[in-house]
Parts: sequence; structure tokens; C-alpha cells
Amino acid sequence: MKKYITAIIAILSLATGCDNILKHDKPTIAVSIEPLRYFVERIAGDDFEVVSIIPEGASAESYEPTPQNMRDAVASDLFLCIGLLDNERNMIEAAKADTTARVIELYKSCILMSPDGRYLTEGVDYSDSLRGIDPHVWITPANGVRMSEKITEALCELAPDNAARYRNNKVLFQNDIDLLYILAVTKAQDKHLPKAIIYHPALTYLADCCFFEQIAIEKEGKEPSAADIKEIIETGRKNDVKRVFYQSQLNPESVKVIADEIGATPTEFNPLASNWLLSLKTLIEQIYE
Repeated sequence: MKKYITAIIAILSLATGCDNILKHDKPTIAVSIEPLRYFVERIAGDDFEVVSIIPEGASAESYEPTPQNMRDAVASDLFLCIGLLDNERNMIEAAKADTTARVIELYKSCILMSPDGRYLTEGVDYSDSLRGIDPHVWITPANGVRMSEKITEALCELAPDNAARYRNNKVLFQNDIDLLYILAVTKAQDKHLPKAIIYHPALTYLADCCFFEQIAIEKEGKEPSAADIKEIIETGRKNDVKRVFYQSQLNPESVKVIADEIGATPTEFNPLASNWLLSLKTLIEQIYE
């Protein structure tokens, strides 16, 4: 691995002369996924040039970083990433191998859960067993607050003269995040523990924070069996499920079949939506219809 990363750094260093990221007048922050751009811009406005690695319309799980993506991660003043996505690993290693780059893996500041919904011990280094963690840590208000704290701290170090403004913006941002939780609490009083059926289990953290049960069609990355589908349909009918969610990067055909049997509406959900706050608010409202 070290030889591989060293080779990457050598290649990238040769390409920096034509690297777009070095032409920006402002300090540059590379973010692995589009929602992290939203965090930076809510806290710092347009003080930084923000380069997003994985596009909004791509898959957080399967996107293959390009050589330009690698250069962006290494050449940035700060690389903010989740730290749990497979397609982040080479960029993280390459950025860490460059002594001028700074990398923050935000999962280390988050509440962590396993894919089956169990809490993992806070403060433990899980770097050798990342596959035991549900990677979708950003899809919840609770971790949104934690990530905003860590990001603000990093931005204040990059631009200390603006630290007071960043901290004030962080408070305003966190107030908006708190409203998501209040929205879920308010709706939960009228509809106890609704079921949210989704193709890929991306809502583990949101379900725990916002009082609903996630029912995943996909099981450990595998297509459901006929028995699984039958059980999901029966659960959906019994609980008057109004929507069946699917990620915007996936083929919705199998979801449409299940939704039709339940009498529900297939509903697209983009975990990489650029407006993180609005995306979660819309999702909570849809789940509690």
C-alpha cells in the first residue's frame, strides 16, 4: 500500500502545474461528498473555494475517484471526508502521505452504529474494522451537530481572523438542525414509530434519532428473496406505509413493484443532496405522512 501511495504522490506532483485547484485565490477545501460543502458554506459563507469529490448525482458507495479527484484531495488546504466510504480510502492515504495536506475524517466525531442498528462504543478507534460501521453517518441531525463542531474548529484554524463569525454561524446552523429533531418529535406524538421502507439501508442513524423503524429491501448488499419481499409487502400494508424510498442512483424498477403491491408511492431519496438540511426535512415529513 505504501508503495502504491508513494507512486500516486509522485504522479500527482508532476501534474500540479496544470492542477485547477492551485489556481484559486482563496484557500481551498476539498470535500468527499456534496453535503459537506453545505456544512462549510453554512459556517464560512464563500470564504473558501470548495471542491466536491463525489458528485451529487453519483453513488457514495460505487463512485470511482478520477486522477483529478486525487489531485484535488492532495492539493487542498483541507480535505474533509466521512472516512468510512470505500472510494475515500486512496484519497485519504494519498493526502496523509503529503505532509502539506490536512485530512479530517468526520466519522471520528460522530455517534457510530452498526448496519443492524447497534450503537458502537464512543471514542474507540475502529480504523481496523470500518466495515462494522454503517457509513451513512451524515444522514441524521445528531451527527450533523457533531460534524458542524469539528468543521468549525478546522475552519477557525484555517482563518483565525474570522473565527468569531464562523462560531456564530455554527450556532445559527445548529439551531436549524435542532428544528429537524423538533419536527420529528412533534410528528412522532401523532404517529408512533412509523415504518420507513427503503431499498438500500441508508437511514439507520436517522431512524434512531427521529423515532421511526427502517425496513431495508436490500439485505447486506444482496437482492431480497421472495420470502423477504412478501414480508415487506405485508408489513407495508399492515402499517399503512405511504412511500417506498430508493436512492436516486439506483434502478427503481424493483421498488416500484413492491410499492404497487403495498399501494405506496415510489419516492426518490438522494443521500448526496447538496442542500443537506432541506433533504432531511423533506425526508422526515415524507416518512411521517
